[in-house]
Amino acid sequence: MFKVYDDQDSGNICFGTEKDGQRYFIKFAGAPTERYNGNPADAIARRKATLPVYSELQHENLIEYVIFDMGRMWGSSLFQSPEEYEVGAVIDEITNVYTVGATAFALFGEYNRNRDRWQLSDKLFEVVAKAVSADRNGRQQSIRQLREEWETAICMES
Repeated sequence: MFKVYDDQDSGNICFGTEKDGQRYFIKFAGAPTERYNGNPADAIARRKATLPVYSELQHENLIEYVIFDMGRMWGSSLFQSPEEYEVGAVIDEITNVYTVGATAFALFGEYNRNRDRWQLSDKLFEVVAKAVSADRNGRQQSIRQLREEWETAICMES
């Protein structure tokens, strides 16, 4: 990740990622961000409502807009935290930390959480491995903390 936009008031959390020299912009609707106090379902509905407009504006300089609306997305179990399988469990920002960590493993570890498949530094591996800890208390406690640890690990490499 080269950028995390987690202080949005839209209910969307966004990530700038890069792999093999190609940059990607990932946007999750309905995430509890720093400044969003609304209903996650409203954020999702607003994101879906932009699809027709975005399609009308299609241009080679615009990023591709893909929407997943299949209930539980194929492969989503790879991104779900242990608490998402527990009825009545707390689902919150710490849950989203897990999802971001799992996404990083998908992008930079070939969907594998072993160090030998990880394409970035050992320090970044440690940050992401912490994010996908089965123990909620062992994870970063916010997206902001995850981002800060990620940025610190990058600075240590320089």
